[in-house]
Amino acid sequence: MGKIIMGVVREIIQWTVLIIIAIVISMLIRTFIFEPVKVEGSSMLNTLQSGERLILYKTGYLLHVPQRGDIIVLKYKDGMYQFLNLFNRIPFIRNMIEQSGFEEDYIKRIVGVPGDIVDIHDGSVYINGEKLEEEYANGITEQKTISLPIEIKEDQYFVLGDNRQNSKDSRIIGLVERQRIKGKVVFRIWPFKAIGKI
Repeated sequence: MGKIIMGVVREIIQWTVLIIIAIVISMLIRTFIFEPVKVEGSSMLNTLQSGERLILYKTGYLLHVPQRGDIIVLKYKDGMYQFLNLFNRIPFIRNMIEQSGFEEDYIKRIVGVPGDIVDIHDGSVYINGEKLEEEYANGITEQKTISLPIEIKEDQYFVLGDNRQNSKDSRIIGLVERQRIKGKVVFRIWPFKAIGKI
């Protein structure tokens, strides 16, 4: 009888260890490699629709710098833990824990990269004096509150939503620092009819 109980206990422990390992591996993948994200709002129409599910590639920019045309997720506001302040002070742990409902992220397209001079007039974007051809842009591009033209410094980026009439982007929030870019959107996983590389 004792051997049977010990066998059952040993099996429970083995399964518990396997489950813990699987959870840790999934958290590490989510933290450092891939993360699922959901499109909320209309700022990226018609490229992305509200409700779509995407895969964010988080390690790609360790190998190369963000490029003009990349669709990225940027951290607009840091998440804050109401009851776990200690965790919020430790970046490694903070990145591993889901901050949904606290952190505010935006999905935008990189239009200007370091060294560019960006200007907006006549409903279009100009990079270094040349009109940027943007087949993906929905509507005319207005200047809004930012002072233009603007020169983009090192580790800064000018981002816009594809839906130019309804997007809170660099025209309002200013240039985006490299450290605020979480990764590049690479794949659409929902809806199934639109599944594929972005």
